[in-house]
Amino acid sequence: MTYRFTATIAASLIIASSAAVAQVEFGSDMKSSCKQIQSALDANDLNDALAKARRCVTALEQEAEGALEQLFPKNVAGYERSDFRQERAMGFSNTTASYRGKDATIRVELTGGAGGGGLGGLGNLARMGMASGGGAMRVDGLDAIMDDRGAVTIFLADGSMLKISSREMNSRDAATKGLPPFLNDFPVREISDARSE
Repeated sequence: MTYRFTATIAASLIIASSAAVAQVEFGSDMKSSCKQIQSALDANDLNDALAKARRCVTALEQEAEGALEQLFPKNVAGYERSDFRQERAMGFSNTTASYRGKDATIRVELTGGAGGGGLGGLGNLARMGMASGGGAMRVDGLDAIMDDRGAVTIFLADGSMLKISSREMNSRDAATKGLPPFLNDFPVREISDARSE
């Protein structure tokens, strides 16, 4: 009696798990949903079209996140990337990377629209607010501001902002002396160009 019960449970688990595996989609399978949206619309199946559109957007966002990570080098001017995070909420994205060096850690934050777009009007408001309290400068041909704590905010072409700061270089004087090698080697222009495409 016990043997039959165990066998029945095992068989049920095998059948259930094989059915679940058939529904798992990865990378290119999810992107194929993009091509299938129109056929679902043509069949007047709006729920299926919406489900495929959601899978398509998820796949494209994952691909974009992977591409963005490639733009944050593992080593910059003697600093090694020790952390990389991407978060998305309410149409905004925030990407953060930490770089550890011998005497300091530098934090890089990219804030913009979730699909690669900028912050629109919010970015312009932030730019005006920061301009009133910071030291204007240019990094890789882009407008930037250094605040009193030495944090440099660079305004990218699409309206996104790239902020580079360090706890160890927490004044304008310290950042002016310590950040330039990192700023010169970090691919600011490449990130700006990639987000503008």
